[in-house]
Amino acid sequence: MNNVVQLEFRPTARERAAEQTGAIGMMVALGAWAMMFAALFFVYLGLRSQAKSWPPPGIELPVLVPAVNTAVMLASSVTLNKALQKLRSGARSQAVRWTAVTFVLGLVFVALQVGLWRGLWLDGIGLTTGLVGAVVYSLTILHAVHVVGGICVLGYLMTLAARGGSLQQRASTLRFCGMYWHFVDAVWLVMFVGMFIL
Repeated sequence: MNNVVQLEFRPTARERAAEQTGAIGMMVALGAWAMMFAALFFVYLGLRSQAKSWPPPGIELPVLVPAVNTAVMLASSVTLNKALQKLRSGARSQAVRWTAVTFVLGLVFVALQVGLWRGLWLDGIGLTTGLVGAVVYSLTILHAVHVVGGICVLGYLMTLAARGGSLQQRASTLRFCGMYWHFVDAVWLVMFVGMFIL
């Protein structure tokens, strides 16, 4: 029976200070993105309140694909939390595995969004099809771009781990990615309820 010794990564004082600075920077960035999405969403609500009906007669917005994507986003937040928990407990390989699951769920989300846009296009709803097209495409594309940003960070962390790098030395990167990921998850929930349910 092999005894595996887990070496705990202990950041230096300089690294802890850098992490605190990074956390403040991430909170500022999330605040700016939150204001941007809130402004766009309030514009949408203002335009929608002036419409006689939503969606307009003859246009049906799909609910199934956005609902599945909501489940995917919620699941990805859970798996990213698992990755962080495993990383804190020193279970490096399990942390990498949960990070990989989150990465795949992010790809599934984007793929389903592409399917949603294709379905809308085939139903005759384009970017210039009145208020519905402008709102749905603009908000969902902007959100998908932010998801892709998170996927890129997760991909970087997995590549680092695959090359033998220590994920524990990038623990702050994974934590910041978690903050960002939960933010895009929350934004999607608001968009799903506001555009496809209400």
